[in-house]
Amino acid sequence: MSWEFKYKRDAYRFLEQRNLLNEFEKTIASFIKKEEGADIKKLHGEYKGSYRLRIGKIRIIFKIDFEGQIIYVKKADFRGGIYK
Repeated sequence: MSWEFKYKRDAYRFLEQRNLLNEFEKTIASFIKKEEGADIKKLHGEYKGSYRLRIGKIRIIFKIDFEGQIIYVKKADFRGGIYK
């Protein structure tokens, strides 16, 4: 079974406008395979249980369902606006 990506509408539009959908999905695939190189951190507080991926000045917040093999992309925005 391959991994499925589910995006919130705003996050999908943000990534699509900046041509980052493929880069995001490739980075997540390498993270799942436990390869090095992805700037991903586990979040705390309000976003506990979620992860943050950094691509330049852009941050993407997502959750991983390992059993169902689904990536839920919650938010994508520039560094200054993502956590507001």
